[in-house]
Amino acid sequence: MLSSKKRKSPTNIKESLNDNADRFYKMFRIHTTAKVAMSLIAMTAVGFSFYNLYEQWQDAEGKKDHIAVIRISGEMGTGSETGDGTVIATALAKAYNNPHAKAVIIEAESGGGGPSDAIIIYRQINALKNHQPQIERVSDAGCSLSSVAADKSNKTGSTERGDEARSKQNSLEVLSSGTGRFFSDIADSYKPIIVSVKGICASACYYAVSPADAIYADSNALIGSIGVRMDHWNLSEIMSTVGVKNEPLTAGEFKDALDPFHPLSDSTREFMQKEILNTMHEKFITDVELGRGKKLLSR
Repeated sequence: MLSSKKRKSPTNIKESLNDNADRFYKMFRIHTTAKVAMSLIAMTAVGFSFYNLYEQWQDAEGKKDHIAVIRISGEMGTGSETGDGTVIATALAKAYNNPHAKAVIIEAESGGGGPSDAIIIYRQINALKNHQPQIERVSDAGCSLSSVAADKSNKTGSTERGDEARSKQNSLEVLSSGTGRFFSDIADSYKPIIVSVKGICASACYYAVSPADAIYADSNALIGSIGVRMDHWNLSEIMSTVGVKNEPLTAGEFKDALDPFHPLSDSTREFMQKEILNTMHEKFITDVELGRGKKLLSR
């Protein structure tokens, strides 16, 4: 058993005072040490919390080097966070112009949708890849439009373009083969926009991403479907069955062309096919050929 040393009882006032002072000193020392330890623990916890918040803020604001990921999924159309052309185009510009984003990945999983949304994304990718100048505010004092354009061109000189071309070729070769080495000295001169497809990227989705540097898809993914579709529901027989008749008042030819309560006339069908569908289809083909360049087989 452990035995504790018995304290000697004080024999006079001086010894009693010394004994009490000694006890107080020991208690004070323990208390002070505990306070210092607790303060250090608290400061460490607070510091770690602030560091965590700072890390989260950097991640949220894109202040750390990263690869930006933008998703296109579901039906493309206005109002969808992952299918609205304006929303996605804005996200693309923000990611591409962020110096900490070293590449932009578009995860495309959509069967298509509205052509307008596809064209908005298509044009945005083209503008970013071709370094089309953004709108700027400049002083007009002694500054002409031509000098502004010259200044813009000087900022992107031939040397930078050459480095960008080399870096682009190097990056795409490495990504295509899955092996190789990146040129670290010129890597920052080129920021790739890469599309990844797991299941499907068809019609308007393919239209939207066709200007990207590269499209990588699973071997079972559905890619393409370069075509245009317009639906017309003919409910005239149902209306006749229930004894209801629709008589629209219109001004202007083809104003009620797609009225579902009337059969589609031959003239309306010809107009829709020739002036709308065929025109959109030809533009679709032309834009995809321009976007993919030599990567497509001739049609």
